Amino acid sequence: MAINAYLEGYYGYNLSKPQNNRLPSVLQNFTDQNQLNINTRIIGSNFKGNYFRSNISFITGSYAEENIGGEPVFFRNIYEAKFGIKLSKKT
Repeated sequence: MAINAYLEGYYGYNLSKPQNNRLPSVLQNFTDQNQLNINTRIIGSNFKGNYFRSNISFITGSYAEENIGGEPVFFRNIYEAKFGIKLSKKT
């Protein structure tokens, strides 16, 4: 079993100083301005056994909020989910 993690942060400074400290949603990766923020945070695990394997990862951060906010709540933060079962004794 392995644990994987990824973290990407940013600080944006907008010279026009918008009142709500946000850029237009056209720039979906880095919308929050004038503050330190986490753009993408991914954490997951991988497992590989003799007859079963799985990967599952979850995503959060400002990128996820802007891009997957309209998804169903149950699936919203799932970044990757794979499961496999070995059906043959060969290989």
